[in-house]
Amino acid sequence: MDTEDEPDTRVPLAQARPKPVVRAPEPVARRRGRVLVVDDDALVVQAVTRVLATTNDVTALRSGREAQELLREGAEFDVVLCDLMMPGMGGAELFEWVSEQRPDVLDGFVFLTGGATDPRSADLLARRPNLYVEKPFSPLSLRNFVAELVEARRG
Repeated sequence: MDTEDEPDTRVPLAQARPKPVVRAPEPVARRRGRVLVVDDDALVVQAVTRVLATTNDVTALRSGREAQELLREGAEFDVVLCDLMMPGMGGAELFEWVSEQRPDVLDGFVFLTGGATDPRSADLLARRPNLYVEKPFSPLSLRNFVAELVEARRG
């Protein structure tokens, strides 16, 4: 078979390479925030801390009771990211305590949830629909969301 009469259909290697992926720019934090992360899942705590620690001072706790004690001692936070469903003192109970004892924290109190599985938590989310972030969430959206809350609370 004579291949000289057929056109060359090979693609040069330089043209066959995929184009580089263009990443979205990292958000520029206007202010460094103070963020409390409360979640009984160690992997969630680790991931959220890693995402937020570049632009915030992050304190991470694994229970609602630990968070309650820290807040009772007067610790100041711009944002509290709290798992809704935890053993012992859950996020709904911590929120109720904060409502009574530390109302200065309420504007920055945000639930992290994979869905409310008990009536009390579902009712709380229904009454306060803008106070939660559903898992899973993207790191960039969480970082931007927290930056906006920090700015609103400090601005």
